[in-house]
Amino acid sequence: MNVQGVIDAITEQRNVALNELALCKAELQQAQKQLAEEVGVTVRTIQLYEANDRQPKNATALITMAHALGVDTDYFLSAQEIDRIKEEEAFL
Repeated sequence: MNVQGVIDAITEQRNVALNELALCKAELQQAQKQLAEEVGVTVRTIQLYEANDRQPKNATALITMAHALGVDTDYFLSAQEIDRIKEEEAFL
């Protein structure tokens, strides 16, 4: 697989993950305000996640969101993507 193919695959994985967030929240009938409060972000941030205009900045945010929704982080991301995020956090 070439570099562009890898980039496209990662982009697709992120899009799927964010779409899954919107689906999961709807299935649990959890209001954006309640989810935002549980995750510790603004309602606007949740809306941006759902619209695929923003992504969680770190693994902690993703883990908190998964816990608030009662799902495993794998519901949103592949193991490779989780490892990549953790590696990025180590450099901050």
